[in-house]
Amino acid sequence: MKVVSSAEKMPTVDLSTVSEIPSEAQIVKAISIIYKEKDKQPQNYIYMKFPFGNLCFNKLKELRSYYDQVRYQDKVNEDQLWLKKVKKISSQLPINIHKIEEYLTNNVWNSKQPLASDSKGATIQSFIGDRWLSNYDIDTFFEIVNKNYDDIIGFVYKPSQYIYSFAGVNEKVNKAKLNGIPIKKVLVALNVYRTTDGTCLLSQEDNRGNHWSLLVIDIEQSNSYYGDSLSWPLPKNFNKTIMSTFDLLSKDLKININKCLENIYHCNNSNSVKTLSKFYPSQTCSNMCGVIVVCMVGVFCELWEEWVTWNGDVQIPLLTNPSINNLQLRSIAMSWILDETIDSGTFSSAVSDSSKFLSNNVCLDKHTCEEKLIHTIVDSDEMNLKCQVLRKEY
Repeated sequence: MKVVSSAEKMPTVDLSTVSEIPSEAQIVKAISIIYKEKDKQPQNYIYMKFPFGNLCFNKLKELRSYYDQVRYQDKVNEDQLWLKKVKKISSQLPINIHKIEEYLTNNVWNSKQPLASDSKGATIQSFIGDRWLSNYDIDTFFEIVNKNYDDIIGFVYKPSQYIYSFAGVNEKVNKAKLNGIPIKKVLVALNVYRTTDGTCLLSQEDNRGNHWSLLVIDIEQSNSYYGDSLSWPLPKNFNKTIMSTFDLLSKDLKININKCLENIYHCNNSNSVKTLSKFYPSQTCSNMCGVIVVCMVGVFCELWEEWVTWNGDVQIPLLTNPSINNLQLRSIAMSWILDETIDSGTFSSAVSDSSKFLSNNVCLDKHTCEEKLIHTIVDSDEMNLKCQVLRKEY
């Protein structure tokens, strides 16, 4: 294929007459090339010449849309197969799985195109199967937290972005200031990655992470907790990267977050000098870190006083091995998002029996999980694709 530029309109091919359309990769490349050429030659008509004839920009967009529809239908088929498995153990789940199915049918599966990444339906769909969660998905969950808990602020940290552009933060801060409600906890989801030499780093604008961890700032007790389901240490660039965000939040809420961050306890990292025997789940697969973050945010919102007294013991059977219990945990998180409320009772009411689970996940040791994640750079558009690649490798 090659670019054709003309001062006059040129005839283009009727796609219905083409026996073999270009691959999706060719279409994406062609669209990118035409974008650049249109900038260089705004006065001309730009076409991409294929062996079967010329295609204009709009025709290429039609083909891209076609591939989107095909891929989305494949995703819907995966959704429906997964939900069948969940329905087989629905008696063990304290949620209405039929309500979730009805919502998906009416608001997700009937769509001809993929839903907007930041929509409620897309977030619920992200919890299906062994998909990874994007920042949009966790943002959607934090919106529920910020709406329902007056004394808690939760957000996904995004590098190089103003804190008040984070989902729900501006509204929550204004509400706290207006009503004089003291903020007791700040929950922050961190996207991190590990380099080949083992250094753990917080994601930056030019290098996005591939693993989710959780920072809990306890304003009342002036300390903080850091949980990572792979037991990675606190990112080496933590202070350099994120402190300006907390400085602004401290000033506006008249709290001292910096003092809280002087004592960051690692919940399950035995190599840390500040390890505290506090429970945070471990994963034995490569796709549960985001789900674990969501579930633990639920614990910190609803069961904080209980968690503080656990002393490292697991009081929620489902969280003993999240990778084995992935169907249950993903279904519970979906129900929270659908109902826009966190019900901690769903943890204790659900049955945890690994011999009965129909899990898609293959359990691996942590070293293998880390090897799967190293060099895998994930952003909101690529997460599901990366997940599919990992699944094929297993």
